Formats: sequence, structure tokens, C-alpha cells
Amino acid sequence: MKTLANVDGQGTGKDFIQDLIIQADNLGASDVHFEPTKDELLVRFRIDGLLRDIFTIPKKKEASVISCVKVMGQMDITEKRLPQDGRLEIESAERSLKVRISTLPQVFGEKIVMRLFSKNIDLLNLDSLGFSDENKKKFEFMISRPSGMVLVSGPTGSGKTTTLYAAMNKLKTPEKNIVSIEDPIEYIIERINQVQVNSAIDYSYATILRAILRQDPDIITVGEIRDLETASMAVRAALTGHLVLSTFHANKTTACITRLIDMGVLPFMLASSMNGVLVQKLARKICPMCIVELPPSKNVLQGHRHFAGKGCKLCHQTGYKGRTSIQELLVVSGEMRDLIQKNAGGTAMFQLARKEGLKTLQDDAAFKVTEGITTYEEAVNVTFDIL
Repeated sequence: MKTLANVDGQGTGKDFIQDLIIQADNLGASDVHFEPTKDELLVRFRIDGLLRDIFTIPKKKEASVISCVKVMGQMDITEKRLPQDGRLEIESAERSLKVRISTLPQVFGEKIVMRLFSKNIDLLNLDSLGFSDENKKKFEFMISRPSGMVLVSGPTGSGKTTTLYAAMNKLKTPEKNIVSIEDPIEYIIERINQVQVNSAIDYSYATILRAILRQDPDIITVGEIRDLETASMAVRAALTGHLVLSTFHANKTTACITRLIDMGVLPFMLASSMNGVLVQKLARKICPMCIVELPPSKNVLQGHRHFAGKGCKLCHQTGYKGRTSIQELLVVSGEMRDLIQKNAGGTAMFQLARKEGLKTLQDDAAFKVTEGITTYEEAVNVTFDIL
């Protein structure tokens, strides 16, 4: 691990921070961490979902680095006792980056995390998200209907918001009024009316959604369903002729439906409004430059083909480069609507979904192992908590 003195001879000012962010983006990092320790300031990048130590900064330079980041993010440099949030943008011929900054006072100083967002949302499309051909057709069918609700579910950091942005990017046309409620707004998309939640003034999802319904919308995106009020209003919007896209937290498609009912959404309203549910998690992809096929193994998918990366310069000897979605997708059928209306329970819904051809997260993970997209170990790691 390098020290600051060995990193291109750079200092601790604005140019150093900008170059560091560009370096992180070049490596495919989603986050940059400045982590104070007893003796130094540790810089780490999150690449393909995992944190990596990059270099250290001498303790005597820590204050100037932290202050510079806070100034660039338009934060109060004198406030060191409370967490703060800030933003900055980097514009150049090669880069157009938006950075969200968060500070957190801890025992050895202020920890800073910078989340990186590319501003070129037009490059984001459903083809880039790791859909199988079958799931892509099903998802496009769900979001192409004139009304109804589509949920994208999964744990934090599973790419739910990215999928929503890709869906909106596909759906936007001059003929449609698309309104999106977000917290925070991560990308700016032309022809999308994006609204920022502000809890400090009680400008919540539910408050904004109520106002949006008087704005003649065709498509409404709700960044997250967090409570019964928001859920109920989203369902009503879907029932009254609007297409509603939102995110949720559950690790199975049928569990999304039962959890909404447990929250208090009326089963007959949910049955009439649901188009479908997509659950997704992210898995690291095998590096294309060093991929090799491994010998057959009885312990790996009953002897099916599987692959791994040997490690090379491109993937920094990890064997992985980039990430893909592991997905489970449920299109709500007529029979499924009957079960939802009867509140038949998750087991009955899952059995019917399997009968109708549902591919589970494990099924999709196994497919991507045999296709050489990810490794068996990564597939097991990603789906372990739902086995």
C-alpha cells in the first residue's frame, strides 16, 4: 500500500481530490473512503462491491485533506462534532461525475465517504444490467403496460435504483409525463420531472405523491416504499390508470406481496394493481481477460461447466471485473391475483409461481455460473441467505 508521497507527487488540495476521484472512477469504484486511524488517514475504494486499501496519507496532512473535501462539498469546515452531507461535480473533457459526500465523526477524526455517480445516464439501459433474455422480455412487458405497479426489490446496494433509472430511460417519450420522487436524486434525466424528498420540512414520499396525482402523470416512480401511507397511495395510483414503479426490501418476489399485506395494504387492492415484482442482487463478473474453464466437479452444479478468473493486470489479480444482476422475476398472472386477493400466504403463492415457470435467484445464479458470467463461489455467496 502506498503513502501520499508516492502518489504522483500530488498534494492535499483541490487538484489532488479531483485526481483521486478520477482515479477511482477509472478503476470502476463506486465509493471513496477516507478513514482516520490512530497513525494515518487510510484511503479505500469500493470496487465491485468490496473495499480495497489504496494508500495512506500521513496524519499531519489529514486535517488539510478533510477540510479540502468539505470545502469542495460546500460543508461547514468548523463543524467536526456532527455528521454532514455535501455534493460536488467534476466536469472535464473526459469526465462528467457527480459526487455525494458524507462525513461521520469517529474516535480518530472525521471519516468521509464519497459516492460516485456518472452523469451520462443515457448510457444506462436494460441491456447493461445483466437480464437474461427471458427476464428482460418479462420485465419490459411489466413496465410497458399502461397502468399497474412494478416493484424492484433487494437489499441495500443491490442496484434497485439503477434498474428504476434504466426503466425510466426506456419509457420516456414526448407523449408521456413521467414524475419521479427520489431521496436523493442521483442522476438527472431529460424529460423526467424529478422531485427531491425533504424530510426537514415534511416533504415526504406520501406528501409528494399526493401532489403528483394532481399533475396529470402517466408514469410515477416512487424511490422507496417505506410505510403504509406511501404503499396505499402507490396502489391507489396504480388502480386509477397510472404506471407506478418503486423499490422495496425483500429477498423473494412473493415475499414482497405478503409483506405489503402485512403492512396493511388491502389484499383485493393489491391483487388488482400488481403487474409484477423483480428481486435482484449483485454478483461479481469473471474478468474477461483471464477467464479459464475449471475441471468438472461433482460438488459444483452436479458437474456442469464452471469458470474462474486466474487474475491479471486488468482485474488487479482478483479474477473479477465488474458486476451483474442475479434476478428473480414474477409476472402476476390471473391465478396469482386470486391468491393475493384471498391472502393465501407466501407458500401457496410461491408454489403457483414455480408452477408457472418462475426462475428463482438460485436458478439465475446457476445459469450465470454455467455461462461463465460469474463463479460458483460468488453465486453461493450472493444467494446464501435465501437458501
